[in-house]
Amino acid sequence: MMFATLYIPDFHLQSQLRLRPEWRDLPVALLEGPQDLTAKERGKSRIFQLTQEAKLHGVSPGITATRAQAKCPRVLLVPRQPEDEEAAREALWECAAEITRDFEASGPGLVTLDLHGVRQDVQKLASGRIDWLRRLGLRAQMGLADNPDLAFLAARLANPVFLFSGTSTQIHEQLAPLPVTALQPPPDWLRLFQLWGIQTVGDLGALPRHELVERLGPSAGRCWDQAHGCSRRLLRLVRAPEVYRESMDLEIPTDSTEPLLTLLHRFLERISARLTSAHVAAGSMELVLTLENSPTHRRTFRIPEPAREVEVLFRILQTHLERFKSPSPVVAIALEAFPTRVLNGQTQLFARSWKDSNRLADTLARVEALLGTERVGTPQGGLSHRPDSFRMHPFSLDASPHSDQIPKPSPPSLTGVPPGPLPLTGVPPGPLPLTGVPPGPLPLTGVPPGPLPLTGVPP
Repeated sequence: MMFATLYIPDFHLQSQLRLRPEWRDLPVALLEGPQDLTAKERGKSRIFQLTQEAKLHGVSPGITATRAQAKCPRVLLVPRQPEDEEAAREALWECAAEITRDFEASGPGLVTLDLHGVRQDVQKLASGRIDWLRRLGLRAQMGLADNPDLAFLAARLANPVFLFSGTSTQIHEQLAPLPVTALQPPPDWLRLFQLWGIQTVGDLGALPRHELVERLGPSAGRCWDQAHGCSRRLLRLVRAPEVYRESMDLEIPTDSTEPLLTLLHRFLERISARLTSAHVAAGSMELVLTLENSPTHRRTFRIPEPAREVEVLFRILQTHLERFKSPSPVVAIALEAFPTRVLNGQTQLFARSWKDSNRLADTLARVEALLGTERVGTPQGGLSHRPDSFRMHPFSLDASPHSDQIPKPSPPSLTGVPPGPLPLTGVPPGPLPLTGVPPGPLPLTGVPPGPLPLTGVPP
């Protein structure tokens, strides 16, 4: 197996449903066009994508918003959200990069992967990646085939994984029931195909290739090759950016921390899954709260011990929000994690360290909230013998709790002693004489003059 296509149906709509799961069972229709439409322009906008519940009420893609409301009065008309689509695209790229770094962004909600060099069971790997996306709120399908275009058609047939195998004739028979729109021909070709009575891929494949190329050009030949599963092309590879950010604009401003904590927990679930797939951990986080009538609140959290567990990261944010007093309602929220390598090596084998650095940091944050930042830290003695003379220094989680180093003693302080050398009272200046000793060399008493003979040696 050489190629795979990861496909998210109704990608633009799913990018919003994953953040608003309560909409999945409602009639929701996504409108074409930008967000800042007037009421008149909004009524003329056409339906782009819609949920299954909206289809059951007679709403279909391509009709205007006014007609959709006439068919289903309780249909929820929503504009596209570029921020949500960008976040979903990053999640899809992260999923593809976990399988292989050689993949192509073939379209919105569509990536094609080159599986050369992948040694794992491809179908088992595909099922695992689809489950990973499902946990992020995205419903995906994957097709496997011997060429990129055939893998894309397999993804259209997948539920949730489909594998094309067999001869070219057998593959063409499997492709025949697909609508001709699955080949993504130009719009003018679709009108021409309708005049010719071509509705399915099998109808197009039944036409002579050379006559189709003479009528429509070389591109029609590539379309005919896709219908027979024999097209070949090179992938335009991309690289997924290492950005771990989630954001959301609130429809109703809030000044309560409970909905913010619920959103942050969802954000962390998605960020943690992406950190795990990239084999990294969060070294720090940045929380941004956009306020309605006040400056933006921005706070960076340094994580003492890099982690990617949801509950560990959530406890840091929860502690901050519990003591945060917002001057005005929150209208938008964003959370970004900055990755770092996971330190799995054993360091300082015989040294003791903090049992849980992140829990200790959370405890210190709670104590600071009660007593104040200036009253929490490590006391250090001053240059005085007074028992209450000390200074408070910020507590450092990088230091070991049990250090083997002997603390340096503080210099002694002599109270009331003037600076400079101390004079000796009553002693005259100059050298001091030795009393009772005559001047000059001292004689050796009882020793005769002259050279002294060696004992036992005759003269």
